[in-house]
Amino acid sequence: MEEFENDVKKAIRNHERAALKSELQDLEATISKKSTLKKGTPKWLVAASVALLISLSGYYLIAGNSLNNQELYAEYYQPYRNVIHPVVRGDSSTDLKTTAFVYYENNNYKKAYDTLLKLYKKDVNPDYLLYQGICLLELNQPKKAITIFSKSLENNTTYSTKVTWYLALSYLQQNDIEKATFYLNKYLKSGDLFKKDEAETLLKKLK
Repeated sequence: MEEFENDVKKAIRNHERAALKSELQDLEATISKKSTLKKGTPKWLVAASVALLISLSGYYLIAGNSLNNQELYAEYYQPYRNVIHPVVRGDSSTDLKTTAFVYYENNNYKKAYDTLLKLYKKDVNPDYLLYQGICLLELNQPKKAITIFSKSLENNTTYSTKVTWYLALSYLQQNDIEKATFYLNKYLKSGDLFKKDEAETLLKKLK
């Protein structure tokens, strides 16, 4: 159902962009026509009108690219499953590690992040950084996620290849195509199969 809703929203946005582009083209034609009908129209006024249209078109193109990047991010992003500390039903443990991943599996990313921070201070396991970063992405804080993922890569953890994938997506969400492309290539060179096909396809879309 969620995928269907995303497809509908994408179709609506594409339709709106096409309509805007058509309106700009019609406006440009109208200005040109009126300027020829009205003798003595100052050249500077015609030039200013055309310049305005170019600016609007440029803004449209930039905004369109930004929307595309966000759409791509939404299409390829999904949180990584809990493989560090799978939660067993009926487990009544209240230790920090269990509590953090119970929150994570229940999509309570704010409490999961806060608990993971406490857990990391107590048990400095760099593997936790992957899940901290994902929580931040879920909380729409990609800049902080990038900091966490970068820190994780410095430690060369068990999940470094997965972190590289999510770091690429974080930069994509920030519309930084250069760094997104860099980390996608780095991910593919790692030989990891987790998101190999998706990374190859996404790279082609970013070119």
